[in-house]
Amino acid sequence: MRSRFTAFYLNEHTYLLDTHHPSQREAGELEAIEKDQSTTDWIKLIIHRTQLGRKNDLTGTVDFSAYFNQEGDFFELRESSNFIQENSQWFYLDGEPHIQRSELKFKRNDPCWCNSGKKFKHCHAS
Repeated sequence: MRSRFTAFYLNEHTYLLDTHHPSQREAGELEAIEKDQSTTDWIKLIIHRTQLGRKNDLTGTVDFSAYFNQEGDFFELRESSNFIQENSQWFYLDGEPHIQRSELKFKRNDPCWCNSGKKFKHCHAS
């Protein structure tokens, strides 16, 4: 899950497709991901719970929240994702996403969510 969030964060869309189980992929999925993610800035990931998903397991579930900014508004994606392991490779199988607006709070001296390299107080807080 963390590697997929990092791929969203870094816009590594090919990795997202490669780690999506082949049985769940759709034609044109890479282009759809690229278009959908063009206005999205991923901010942080919080893992709430995991079930199975260890090295010797064949399946796993991750309950998480992923926060993002889209066109100036903050949102929380809350999902319970199912993963499957085949040939020592974990694949995202499916999930139940719920997206809602978020009142994300940042401390003044935190790094800014936009990855400018500035502190929040000198960037989007001003």
